[in-house]
Amino acid sequence: MATLKRVEFLGLPAALLALVVARLLPVGPVTLYLRLMAATVIFLYPGFLAAVALGRRSVSATLAMSLGLLAACMGVMFLVRGTFWLGLGLYLGCGLIALVVVWRRRAPVAVRGGVWVLLAGTALGILLWHIAGIPHGDELFHLARIRKLLDLGNLSLGTVNEFVDGSLHPGYAFPLWHGLLAGIAKIAGVDPSVVVLHEPSALAPAALLVAYEVGWAVFRSFRLALVSVIAQVALVVVAPGSGGAYASLALPGTVGRHLLVPMVIALFFLELDRTTPSGLVLVALGSLALAIVHVTYVIYVIVPLAAYVVVRLLVSRSDFGEGVRAFTAVFVPALVFIAVITPLVGSSASYDPSTHEVSRTLKHYGHQIATYANGRYALAPEVLARSGAVAVAALVLTVLAFMAAKKRWSAFVLGSSLAVFGLTLIPALFMPFSDLVSISQARRLAVFYPYALAFAGGLGILSGLLRRYTLALALAAGIVLQIFWPGDFGYHLHSGGGPGWLVWTVLLASCAALVCFFLSPEADYGEGESSTVVFAAGLFVLPIVVAGLFHWTPAVSVDKPGLTPGLTKAIQEKVPDRAVVLADPTTSYRIAAAAPVYVVTAPPGNVADTGRNRPYERRRNVWAFLATGDLGTVVRYKPGWIVLTSAERLKLAAKMKLKPVYRDDAFSLYRIPPAA
Repeated sequence: MATLKRVEFLGLPAALLALVVARLLPVGPVTLYLRLMAATVIFLYPGFLAAVALGRRSVSATLAMSLGLLAACMGVMFLVRGTFWLGLGLYLGCGLIALVVVWRRRAPVAVRGGVWVLLAGTALGILLWHIAGIPHGDELFHLARIRKLLDLGNLSLGTVNEFVDGSLHPGYAFPLWHGLLAGIAKIAGVDPSVVVLHEPSALAPAALLVAYEVGWAVFRSFRLALVSVIAQVALVVVAPGSGGAYASLALPGTVGRHLLVPMVIALFFLELDRTTPSGLVLVALGSLALAIVHVTYVIYVIVPLAAYVVVRLLVSRSDFGEGVRAFTAVFVPALVFIAVITPLVGSSASYDPSTHEVSRTLKHYGHQIATYANGRYALAPEVLARSGAVAVAALVLTVLAFMAAKKRWSAFVLGSSLAVFGLTLIPALFMPFSDLVSISQARRLAVFYPYALAFAGGLGILSGLLRRYTLALALAAGIVLQIFWPGDFGYHLHSGGGPGWLVWTVLLASCAALVCFFLSPEADYGEGESSTVVFAAGLFVLPIVVAGLFHWTPAVSVDKPGLTPGLTKAIQEKVPDRAVVLADPTTSYRIAAAAPVYVVTAPPGNVADTGRNRPYERRRNVWAFLATGDLGTVVRYKPGWIVLTSAERLKLAAKMKLKPVYRDDAFSLYRIPPAA
């Protein structure tokens, strides 16, 4: 092991040089990409140095430490009601302190074998850049929060809300991930819309490296770790088309699922061999960061880890003490954070919902929810198999876990799969669980099935048994499954999802496999350690890649109800920061993302349904104004500005007798006199 002078620690000056060069060159796709990559490396470097100070060197440790330090610095920023510069300065200062601490220390050993994964992640990031499209959907919601963090002073937790008189969002009460993206925007010197749109390209290498670290931590095998990465990319990036989930990797929900959840699992399993206080601190920070960024997802990572500890105890009792300590480090910070935000969550309509709310939600999600007699309901089994060929193969291969009872991966795959099956498919468990986290969130537990690890472990068993014949079987299986079950990735199950009968079959077979665990706890057929397993994985996903590349286009390239450039510029230049703007819900949603202002209403599906937000009431009040031109219907929201579409202008402008501050063919901007 070497000191900090080894090549890995030259990343910071290299990133600084790349950033300076990129900012001096004319703005274009290449220079913007270099800016974001360099800014991301620079922003994560304090966390990297602090993790090294604790004796860990991995992407997972870097993320956990970075988000932990940033949370503390932003907490101080909110406490003293400072600007974002204060929070960013404190965070970068922590990096300098960490540099002083570790300067003479020897660097700890990193998780080996990640160079090829890093290169693959970089290539994937470049591919994602070309299909970024335009900001839309939830991206506008988060962009509005980032913009307020950057542009407003006297910051508090409520500053980033969409309504000046609204409440905190239960899922994003502390804007930690928004702070990270705001910091990258500051360092890169770009508008936050560029970060929201293109940061997935910069985060793709980190996402693949964390997926690799999970595979390494669980399997302790370079080849099986690579197979798990191949399965993950085929499952969530290639098969859905248009970049899949990674196309929105900058959003808290997506980054929580595909970066922070694997981060916690990797840190957990890496601690099982050498549990230390500093390592447990990193596990705890990772769990807390995940809870802050997306609170329900920390519950979904607790469930499989708890199942692993229980299965490991019942079967082999090995590393039970280490598992309990690591699990406690995950559970306690999450529990504390959940306890803190419980009053806020309790104000949401989706928490412990009424009968009317349940009926509305069940109708909204349609075939994703299976209904039974006496008002019982649960997740439709087709949802668990909806994600295409890799998901179907992973379900089948899950059953082979009993053939490696002595291995950690088998206990994790079998335990977590049974936990997911039980909480999603059994009404007696799903219904109270959905009352706790909402039906919308409860159905998402399905994507936490250990598809990639089950695929890698099961394929490893097959390659150990069948040797070179695994290659032909993998290619044939990939072609057949891609033809019959290519995946159903829409918001609703447009083609019926996956084979529901297979899910029930695997559930029963997994129960039988668990019995085999108890009857034969020493079973160890061994996974294939030759390169055959990697080539087999590549052959299996080849048909998926071929089909997916035909749909490698932006998911959304035109925003029909979007603001015109002229209106955007007028709002940014003429409307004061923190002003309240009145417009229809769709336009308001985009106005909040374009400038650091507040709005009167927004689409109810895009804001928290709390007592103070009252999204449906706000929408009714605005509709009443747009129908009559009577400002009395919205006067309690204290709007100072109005934006009307061309159709609304024809109907209301004469009634209000206001002169436009700005006007084009699509929109008009008006200022409401104080006496109006």
